[in-house]
Amino acid sequence: IQSLAANPFLFERADQRLRGALDLLRGLQVLADLETEPLTNLMVSVDLRDIVREVVEEYADLAQQRGQSLTAELPDGLPAVRGIARLLREALVNYVTNAIKYSGEGRTILIRVRAQDATVRVEVRDDGPGIPPEAQTRLFQEFVRASKGKGSEAGTGLGLSIVRRIAEA
Repeated sequence: IQSLAANPFLFERADQRLRGALDLLRGLQVLADLETEPLTNLMVSVDLRDIVREVVEEYADLAQQRGQSLTAELPDGLPAVRGIARLLREALVNYVTNAIKYSGEGRTILIRVRAQDATVRVEVRDDGPGIPPEAQTRLFQEFVRASKGKGSEAGTGLGLSIVRRIAEA
């Protein structure tokens, strides 16, 4: 502990590794819940506008630290959806944090929610460099990350797999 206090770099590195381990455990817990819980019994009417507002409020500061703007486009009269609020929020948070991590400094991130036919569509758009086509086919698999090159962000490779499982559920 004394060497950690004497060297703030070591403390920061330990903190990053602990956060990474917690992210991994949280992701594995969500995947386990999706496998074991009878989700249809837990589904209720959910207002996506409330979830989107919460996520924008929670992550706007992180986006701003990276010189980004995070906004939402929420039309009036949007119908409620049937789902599990905490899982829908988890899916949205995964998309938003990916956009913050990978779109780059000075970018704009927009969450758009709109009714389309008999569904409600949620989009997370950014004006970043995008994902190479060869990496897109594997993105929604467990422990897959699009890039591990220079400047790549830390992550578990579970986020988009969780999103896929939530959407399927």
